[in-house]
Amino acid sequence: FTKALREHMGMVARRLVGETVNAAPVLTLITQFGGGKTHTLTALYHAVKNVPWLDRSIQDELLRELGVPRLPKSRVAVFVGNAWDPSDTRETPWIDIARQLAGDAGVAAPYILN
Repeated sequence: FTKALREHMGMVARRLVGETVNAAPVLTLITQFGGGKTHTLTALYHAVKNVPWLDRSIQDELLRELGVPRLPKSRVAVFVGNAWDPSDTRETPWIDIARQLAGDAGVAAPYILN
């Protein structure tokens, strides 16, 4: 892993296990062309979705590298802004993401501010 990729994956991993120190809730990937944005997002997607199916020794090495004891089961939504086309069921990007994560019931659920 590159240093930046390792840091981003570590921040996301820590956030997923409930840590908030050095675990930003939002990451901004700003790099020049070829700076690793797509690689970072792809690595994060596969780390969250596929770690449970990795060989145990590879899994242990990855978790040690990320600095977390485990990665919890997580849902992942994918949004590609320049490919998004609003329709009756996709009113906003946020509704599209909510539907991917929680289905129609999640979209219909009232939002409660704490």
